[in-house]
Amino acid sequence: MHVENSITINRPIEEVFEYVSTPENDPTWVPVSLRHQRTLPGPMRVGMTTQEDLKFLGRTSTDTWEVIEYEPPTVVSYRATSGLASGAVVRVRCEPVEGGTRLRHAVEYELRGIYFKALVPLLPRVMRRQLASMDRTLKKLLEEDTTTSSSGRAATAGSGALRGGVVAASVLAVLAFLLFRRRSGTSRRR
Repeated sequence: MHVENSITINRPIEEVFEYVSTPENDPTWVPVSLRHQRTLPGPMRVGMTTQEDLKFLGRTSTDTWEVIEYEPPTVVSYRATSGLASGAVVRVRCEPVEGGTRLRHAVEYELRGIYFKALVPLLPRVMRRQLASMDRTLKKLLEEDTTTSSSGRAATAGSGALRGGVVAASVLAVLAFLLFRRRSGTSRRR
């Protein structure tokens, strides 16, 4: 599954890249991120690993990410090497545009397991919407006047949208799975 979104943020590329390439900032704009820390001190670089506490679909996990691409101020990419997101690749690319920065945000993930396989028809659409919601939250955070206190509300709004979309997709996937199972069972009995 490949999901991508882009958004223009009215801030200089260096500021946008610095914010999105700092793992410790993730909980402010990535609703599933509870905590994200580097495993060793020092500057970001290819090969650096991070640990992130995630909560997704009601499950909590500590995932390890490896920086696989790091070219300031344009691109940072991570690959999950363990945890719920294992195998996922997240890439954030920035490019200067008139009035700010164009941010392109992509996620690649191979769905495994029967539960996730049941979500296959719905998950890309839900994930596209959620990626767009995350990027809007990031835009609000970075464009806001730092003297206001609404950035917490922006992050909370993005979190609520993610939970709502994931819950709706989960319910629909379970219903579809049960209907498919019931129909398969009925056709076998005939």
